[in-house]
Amino acid sequence: MTTRIDHGLSSGELVTSYTDFLIVCIHTILYSRNLYPRAAFITARKYNSPVHQCRHPAVCLWIRDAVSACSENFYSLAVSGSEKNLMQRIALVILGPDAITPLERVVFDISSFPAQNFTVSRSDLEEQFRACVMKLSSLQSLLDPLPDDCTFTLTVELVSDSQPGKESGNSSSSTSSSAETPAPVALDLTGSNLWIPAAQQPNEQTSPQVRSRPVSHVTMDSLQFDLWVEEAFKN
Repeated sequence: MTTRIDHGLSSGELVTSYTDFLIVCIHTILYSRNLYPRAAFITARKYNSPVHQCRHPAVCLWIRDAVSACSENFYSLAVSGSEKNLMQRIALVILGPDAITPLERVVFDISSFPAQNFTVSRSDLEEQFRACVMKLSSLQSLLDPLPDDCTFTLTVELVSDSQPGKESGNSSSSTSSSAETPAPVALDLTGSNLWIPAAQQPNEQTSPQVRSRPVSHVTMDSLQFDLWVEEAFKN
C-alpha cells in the first residue's frame, strides 16, 4: 500500500519530486558553471521561480537517463518500504579538458533518504527545492572559473556491499570492507551495464587539495539530505 503524504503527496510522488529536483539541479549546474554556451539554454519556471534548461536533445536525454538510473533505489526505499539505502551520495563531477581530471563535484548526500513513516507537505518540499536551486544558480560567483572544454559525468557512491551492475547480471563487484569509504561508480550510458566502477583516484601526493563549500542542509520529518560543492585546487 502506498503511504499518503500531507496535501495529497504520496510516497511515489515524493520520489518523482526528488528525481525532478535532481534534473533541475543538473541543468542549473551546467548553466551556472558555463559547461555550455548560454545560448544553449532556455528559461523555464519550476518551483515558482525561473530556472535554466539546456535545450539540446542529447543533453536532456542523457540527464533524464542518468537520473532514471538512480530512481529505482529511491522507489524501493519510499514505495516498497525497503530499509536499505544502496546509495550514499550522488555527485555531478565536472572534469577538465582531458576528460579525466576532476575539477569540481556537486554532491547530493542521500544516505538518509526516507524509508517509511514520513510526512512531507508538497508546498514545503518545493520551497526547500527552490532554495537549493537558487543557491546552485549562484555557484559562478562562489567558485573559480573553469577552463574551456570541460565535460561532466554522474557518479554514485554505494554502500560497501553493493554491486554495480547487479541488476543487469554482469559480474562487476565491490570488495571494500565496511570500514572503508564506499567507492564511487560512474554512469556509462553506452553499454548494457549502466554503472561501472569509477577510475582510481590519484595518490595523495599528486592529487589536488579539495575545498568544500556547503550549499544546503534539508531536514523535513524523515526526509534529510545535504548538498555541497567540492572544488579542487593546487597550491
